[in-house]
Amino acid sequence: MSKNYQKHLLSIDDLGWKLHEVDNSQNWDGLSKFYLEQCYKNPGLLKLTYFKNWYNAVKLSLEN
Repeated sequence: MSKNYQKHLLSIDDLGWKLHEVDNSQNWDGLSKFYLEQCYKNPGLLKLTYFKNWYNAVKLSLEN
C-alpha cells in the first residue's frame, strides 16, 4: 500500500514508464474465463464470500 501511495505522487515520466496504445481487440476478456476455470478446478474457493461474489459477477458479465 505504501508503494502505491508513493507512486501517486509521481508522474508517468518521473516513474520512467510509458503509455501503450489501447488494444481494442474483442478477444481480451480480462482473464474472466481463466478465473471461472480456476474456480471450477478449486471449488473450495467458492466457499469464501469474496471469491464467490467475484465468481457470480464474472459469470453474469459473460452471460450478457
